Amino acid sequence: ANMKRLLLALTLMLSLPTMVLADNVLIFGDYEYGAKPFLETELVALGHTVTNVAALPVDVSGYDTIWHVGAFVPLTDDEQLRLADFLASGGGLHLTGERPCCEALNDSLQAFVNSVVVGGTVQVGDLGDINGPYAINPAAHGGLASTPNAVSAWMPQASGGMGGLGSLPSANILTTGAGDVPTGGAWIASELVSAAGRMTLLVDV
Repeated sequence: ANMKRLLLALTLMLSLPTMVLADNVLIFGDYEYGAKPFLETELVALGHTVTNVAALPVDVSGYDTIWHVGAFVPLTDDEQLRLADFLASGGGLHLTGERPCCEALNDSLQAFVNSVVVGGTVQVGDLGDINGPYAINPAAHGGLASTPNAVSAWMPQASGGMGGLGSLPSANILTTGAGDVPTGGAWIASELVSAAGRMTLLVDV
């Protein structure tokens, strides 16, 4: 139940500020082991139109939100440019990092995040495994912990960590693990170099 509540909260946050209730959603990435079909099923059940593909299409202009579900394959430079343009057009973007198995992916996410976030000092991965307990930051952007349902925790099997997000209760910290180490981040338009779009990142698929 908590996973479905977090999914709904992420969907609404990525749709802000217009609070669109039915988006045209793109899911892409290399992690096919249950995660992408589950996400597609849940988003369709919430009323969204969903396209689920392995690779990021050349043209993403027709989508309201993009969900990246990856584990091993890094974002290419070209994909990073297309995603940056998508954010600049006002789109909502969710990214997936991973534990130390997959630092090449994490490194590409770090490069991308720092190219679109004002200040560019975010670290993704290279912090080892971050153990639980895991929690949702009550002060995270977009009311992620409370709207439309209360969400107090997420349950990753093995999460990597993040740095450069400040300390709690920073609204950029979406989730934390043991010792309050960030395991997820959230950014709104005023924090992005394009002054448009919304973005979240969780360091586990």
